[in-house]
Amino acid sequence: MKILLAGDSTVAHYGSQNHPMSSWGDGLSKKLKEEHPEIQVENFAKSGATTRSFVEEGWWEQLIEAIENNDIVVIQFGHNDQKFMSGVSPNDYYRNLQQMVLTTRKAGGQPVLCTPPERYEIQEGMLQHTLERECLLIKRLAKEQEIPLIDLNEYSYFYYSYSPNIEETRSYFTWLAPGEAANYPGGSYDDTHFSVKGGDILGRYVYLRLQPLLREAGSETLFDDLYYGACMYPELWEEEIVKEDIQHMKCLGMNFARIGEFIWSSLEPEEGVYDFSTLRHYLKWYHEAEIQVLLCIPTPTPPRWLTADHPERCIHNQDQTIMVHGSRQHVCTNHAYFRHRAYLLTRKIARLTKEFDNIIGIQLDNEFKCHVDLCFCCSCQEKWHKALQSEYGRIAYLNQQWGTKIWSEEYTSFAEIPLPLRTPFVHNSSLMNAFRLFTAESLNEFAHGLCHMIRMETDIPITHNTALGFHLMNRELFSELDFVSFDTYAPAANYPGFTLNLDLWKNVKTDVSEVMLLETSTSHAGHIENYIAPHPNGYLTAEAFAGFAGGLRSFCYWHFRGHRFGVEQPHSTVVTPWGKPGKGYQEVAEIGKMLQQLKPQLLCSIHQPATIGLIYSDCAKRFFTIESGGIYDYRSLITEYYGSLIHQGVSAEVIQESSDFGSFEILLVPFIRYISQTLLEKLKAFAEDGGRIVFGPLTGDRTEMLTWPEHNGLDRLGDWLEVENILQFATSKEQPCLLENSEEVLAGLVSVLTLTDKWQVLRRTAEGNAMWAKRPVGTGEVFYLGGLPENLNSSTSWQQFVMKEIRCHDRDIAYVQISDGLVKYQRIEQETGVRQFYLVNLSGVSAEYQLIKEMEMESGVLLSMGAHQLQAYETLLLKCSD
Repeated sequence: MKILLAGDSTVAHYGSQNHPMSSWGDGLSKKLKEEHPEIQVENFAKSGATTRSFVEEGWWEQLIEAIENNDIVVIQFGHNDQKFMSGVSPNDYYRNLQQMVLTTRKAGGQPVLCTPPERYEIQEGMLQHTLERECLLIKRLAKEQEIPLIDLNEYSYFYYSYSPNIEETRSYFTWLAPGEAANYPGGSYDDTHFSVKGGDILGRYVYLRLQPLLREAGSETLFDDLYYGACMYPELWEEEIVKEDIQHMKCLGMNFARIGEFIWSSLEPEEGVYDFSTLRHYLKWYHEAEIQVLLCIPTPTPPRWLTADHPERCIHNQDQTIMVHGSRQHVCTNHAYFRHRAYLLTRKIARLTKEFDNIIGIQLDNEFKCHVDLCFCCSCQEKWHKALQSEYGRIAYLNQQWGTKIWSEEYTSFAEIPLPLRTPFVHNSSLMNAFRLFTAESLNEFAHGLCHMIRMETDIPITHNTALGFHLMNRELFSELDFVSFDTYAPAANYPGFTLNLDLWKNVKTDVSEVMLLETSTSHAGHIENYIAPHPNGYLTAEAFAGFAGGLRSFCYWHFRGHRFGVEQPHSTVVTPWGKPGKGYQEVAEIGKMLQQLKPQLLCSIHQPATIGLIYSDCAKRFFTIESGGIYDYRSLITEYYGSLIHQGVSAEVIQESSDFGSFEILLVPFIRYISQTLLEKLKAFAEDGGRIVFGPLTGDRTEMLTWPEHNGLDRLGDWLEVENILQFATSKEQPCLLENSEEVLAGLVSVLTLTDKWQVLRRTAEGNAMWAKRPVGTGEVFYLGGLPENLNSSTSWQQFVMKEIRCHDRDIAYVQISDGLVKYQRIEQETGVRQFYLVNLSGVSAEYQLIKEMEMESGVLLSMGAHQLQAYETLLLKCSD
């Protein structure tokens, strides 16, 4: 593999005649020689180059000719394009970069877009953003083309901003006194071009952001072990109790602890006064016990001093009441001073990690948006207006896209647009969508700022513990993080809720499949306002077995020793507050032993993704939050749909719109109300190449602005599939919509289809209207389902559809077929090619499985073909050599 660089003078190679001037391209080359000497860097970047001149002067053609299969091509322009004399308009700039991406792909390379590093320009004591337009266009293109983005501009801005003084910052650039360097006898006062130091700093960052592609090429992983442990809170206990708990962990077979997510007041008891002595003690104790640590950034719990006399820093609710200190997540993450204090603390924590080699990861915050949703403070209002102007450019364009002529909502400036506070009826759906989108994007901006502060000090992988219940844009959030982690407390009665999390989060990042479970209960969740029943005996062991088989790198309990104080005393824990075994303790110990037995099998094999893909969308979740119709919750919709597959023994990957569809045979696309042009083109190519797609219900029936499309009811999706019209209405008990020749009632909002003769109608309503239909596309096939029956798990029509049209694409059925209650995961041993099948009964009753081929158990005993039983919560590992 090679890395090819295209760009301007901030990327270009500098020889001895230019010393000490350098670039991040030189810094990257130096770093790769140290870490990956087998990877060659070819730097085609030229001083003064624009996206136009680089092509016209033949440098781009030379780069393309040098590409070999899967070479990485990093593209960064902007400094010269933005100059008036360049003759490159913003539209030209976008199209030129777009063409570079396309030709790179055509030549077999992997394009990576990089935002240009910031200049050091100070006005009125503030560092300026001088490349905002170019960075915005690059980010749009990266999203449109679904390619990696390195935000070097923002990282450089942070690095300069948090430099200790102006002299240090200028040392990153070619600032030289007369006579200081032989090549610059008259000195140099250059705020754009880097010194060797500055080039090395930014080159290191580019290297870090290229790591997923480099690991992919070398089949390397982030982690070389499997982790089992618990969240611990040493700040709450005496030293002897903490040490006792650490030793207790070891006895249970644990090797992992997550700590620190709520300790801000311990680390910074007074504003600007830091004390890391206790944290150092904790980390030392874990190190001595050979316990690996995931260290957290404690930004969800700011100390009292941050908000004591500053209510403006707290979250403002829609009714303009203000959240107060006393819980967590009460501060607005858009407030500039909160961010500043959070960033300062984060960098100090990151610096501390250099002292301990048992810190394997850093967690940002804790469960973003777990307890809060929207904020309506002045900081949010100011940032929102700026975000709207950046997104829409002209107020007339916003008015057009939102349809503000309705109810005289038209605006003459962005400053006029209100926050979605209380109004007599309901706000415009487009306004609500824009505000929720802004909230998620600005949270990601904060999170990515935390990443920048961490990466200034350490290379330790960064994660966050997300969950299905929160309003986030997860794919965009994790684009700047190194791996995905999640929390889940799904009850045993809803075991597909657990496997949904497992099958979803490992697919969020297209370049890293390693995923950690950082919070689950030993028996039950709960707090002082909500008691929850415990898991049945045996379920926890089955859950852990399924988790590790399905790709987990960690299985971690919240939490080890129960809290005496606070609000979560009813929550189950490994041990009680007084140190005795808690509910589920016996299974916790059994899982430690089980993992030691399974670990050799798991570490020598890799998880094999299913060939059925179910697309999940945070955009769809946002749409259903706004347009719920009083009946819809996206999480419930997707869980029921996925669960109906699991209950019929069908394995599916829960994937993103940005996922690579190439390994799938069939794609399931329900509830994705907006189909972007990028997604549509991918779906077209998938079907043309022989893939099958099941659309609906409620797929493609809204625009990006959460409005009706201009025509046919399905817009560009309807144009492609030749759907002439849809008629949409809600069913009710008083006016049910039944499937023809059936007593099955369709649920919720249904879409009656008007189709061309290219379609074959599969099911009609009792009134004779088309409801389910299919048609050929290329060498593939497409279905559209206008509605689904109530209770999919008991619907004969849906079960028949799944068995006939979907289950046949589960490649595991050539080896093993499972019934309701069972879950399976396949892994392949890397050296031998032997297939491992992990079967687990997550239900409370015995269930049957059919072996299509003879397989071997761990004991070496052969299981014959035919029917076998797996008892409640029983687990089984089988092997098959094709």
